[in-house]
Amino acid sequence: MSEQRLPKYRPGDEIEMVAHIQHAPMHLREVTARFFSKGQEGGIISHIDLSGTPSISEEQPSQLQAPLQRSEVRLSAKVAPDDAPGVYRLNRVTVKTYGGREHHYSAEELDEMGFEIVEEPDNRPVLHLEMGFRTD
Repeated sequence: MSEQRLPKYRPGDEIEMVAHIQHAPMHLREVTARFFSKGQEGGIISHIDLSGTPSISEEQPSQLQAPLQRSEVRLSAKVAPDDAPGVYRLNRVTVKTYGGREHHYSAEELDEMGFEIVEEPDNRPVLHLEMGFRTD
């Protein structure tokens, strides 16, 4: 994945992604995607978790096919002021069911994706003030 094409986010931005899940008839409670940032020496500096609640997709496979359901989940997280700048790569996804099971997917099982956190600019905002008086 090219570093130049990665979406860039600043503190306060909302990071969003969509996951489609095919599964046996069951209810899914939560999906979490963990992205790790690596430092110069290759050690992990920070991680950001995107999470969301799945819902059954409107379009389901026909009953003639395997008895599977499809769910869609919108995962999101807001970039916190203390999230370390750098490139973050998808490392792990966890799918939790209402029955209490957790299914983990490692980086090798997932599509390569990521994003970059950039620092907030130092530019000082330009302030324009107006004052109005009420004449009731």
